Amino acid sequence: MEQRILEVNGIISRPWDFEAMCLVDDLRDEGKGKIICGNAAVNYLFEGTAVTDKVLTALDTKAKTALALKCYRWYGEDLSDAIKNA
Repeated sequence: MEQRILEVNGIISRPWDFEAMCLVDDLRDEGKGKIICGNAAVNYLFEGTAVTDKVLTALDTKAKTALALKCYRWYGEDLSDAIKNA
């Protein structure tokens, strides 16, 4: 499986992992929308990188939304794979 990562201003995030998936899942269980769920994973994946919260906050809405929806899509793909392999 290819490693799934995000990129902002040339800085690469940590790879998508189980913890990121759990963040999305917990917020989804609380009834939060796709963008809020995905944004939590974006913030987590960039922890400890040069892309700080300040940089993420400064991104335009279109860029932030695209990152969040990408993480939400990865979450959906992982759930689908888990169901297929159960």
